[in-house]
Amino acid sequence: MSRISTALVKIYAHPLVVIEVIIAVGLLVSGLYTLGPWYVVNSTTPIGHAIDSTAIRMTISGFYTLSAATSLWGTLKLRNEDISIGLFLMFLSYSFMTILRWLAIGFTPLTWVFSLTLALIVAFLYFRIRLLK
Repeated sequence: MSRISTALVKIYAHPLVVIEVIIAVGLLVSGLYTLGPWYVVNSTTPIGHAIDSTAIRMTISGFYTLSAATSLWGTLKLRNEDISIGLFLMFLSYSFMTILRWLAIGFTPLTWVFSLTLALIVAFLYFRIRLLK
């Protein structure tokens, strides 16, 4: 079998792991983007201005990056404890992202729905690992 066929067989055999990796990579990119010089401060509310201060933004971005990296590390090394810790941290990250969007933007623009959906998907993946131990 070729390398592509082998990879496709592994993806077909473990679709939930693939979903976990995709969500972790998205959170990693989000954390690195917010941490880097590409991020443009664009808040309109007082809470948004407080969150967009450099120290707070770097702390939040570091937590996003750390949680995604922990999950990816556990998936790469196939260690269930690291995977479950990473998934729990990713759930906290996406939940915190939802709360921040509620506080900074409000309920009306439904941008918070996407991060809440990802938090619920990650919670499902976390409980799947914890319950199957």
